[in-house]
Amino acid sequence: MNIVAQDIFVPGSLPDSTYISRKTVLCEKVVGMDLLVEMSGSDFINKDIWTQIGIKAGMPYEGATVTGVQSTTTSSEYYKLSKENVIDHYKENGFVL
Repeated sequence: MNIVAQDIFVPGSLPDSTYISRKTVLCEKVVGMDLLVEMSGSDFINKDIWTQIGIKAGMPYEGATVTGVQSTTTSSEYYKLSKENVIDHYKENGFVL
């Protein structure tokens, strides 16, 4: 039996193949629940995709960090979710989307 992508990814319906209809279970077993960050289409309605991906991975939306606090020298950095820092966070933690 030849299976094509249209047989597997059909919005609003289940495919004929039981194995393929268990895509989420397959991902959970291959990737592992502790590294899998699950998203759904409704997560992105009228929202920035990278912000939503970062939030789902447990990243703070924005904030500030202060480093090098000395009696005369301090350094602070403003932080806001962006494509670059979300990708870095996924790489550093081994997450899979």
